[in-house]
Amino acid sequence: MPLLVDPIRMGQVLSNLLVNAAKYTDEGRRIDLSGRTERDQCVIEVTDSGRGLDDDDLASMFDMFWRSSKLDVAGSHSMGIGLALVRSVVSMHEGSVGATSPGPGRGSTFTIRLPMYTPSPDEVPPSAPAAAPARTEVADLRGRRILIADDNEDVAWTLSQVLSSAGCEVRTARDGEEALALARAFEPDVAVLDIGMAGMSGYEVGQRLRDLAGGREMLVIAATGWGSESDRQASAAAGFDAHLIKPVSPAELMNTIRDAGAARNTPPRGNPPPDGRSPG
Repeated sequence: MPLLVDPIRMGQVLSNLLVNAAKYTDEGRRIDLSGRTERDQCVIEVTDSGRGLDDDDLASMFDMFWRSSKLDVAGSHSMGIGLALVRSVVSMHEGSVGATSPGPGRGSTFTIRLPMYTPSPDEVPPSAPAAAPARTEVADLRGRRILIADDNEDVAWTLSQVLSSAGCEVRTARDGEEALALARAFEPDVAVLDIGMAGMSGYEVGQRLRDLAGGREMLVIAATGWGSESDRQASAAAGFDAHLIKPVSPAELMNTIRDAGAARNTPPRGNPPPDGRSPG
């Protein structure tokens, strides 16, 4: 039986669960991803041998902005919004997600259940949409210097890890003031800004980045949960080059950086244009 899902969004769901497992599982220990069918359901499980969960965690961990006081990773006490987004996307596919754990220190298992598509005997299964298929290639951004400003530590951490592994040099900031201070010293090619940060909004940070040395050539991208047409217009009016809606997959961000840079004809600083000519 086929499974009818948005492959990009389900990829983000699995990415969030795997990143979450990696954060709370010590190096050298095991993380498993498995899938199977049970009657009319597809069952996907992510199982780790990490720090485990207690009953309070299990009861609340899929709530938006839930914070655990027990799971301390590099000074963070938060799983952020990642698990809430997992539940939201799975629910939109008429599925469910849950977690189990034998207890603290004994690992945990996250289980997704999605309904399989079962057409009636006289029904023709729906064909693929006529729109062009989503691109699966990932842009080559080696050598890019990227600043990520987001007050959600999990979002910034996830993107920074993937971009760093792809050859980018990445710095993260938790608020606007820190982002501006980092930008002055780091001189990024690209700034990825959350709009709804406390204190200084992403709009203001973006405008102030433009006033820094080299700021006019910098790519400034919004990565935000605000996705209405008026929000897009506001980011464009503030000088942003692109507006992405969370959850943003690393591939989506990397391809947006490539496309926005090509549209503005702005190669990474310090690197010659692709044809080898010196900048005019």
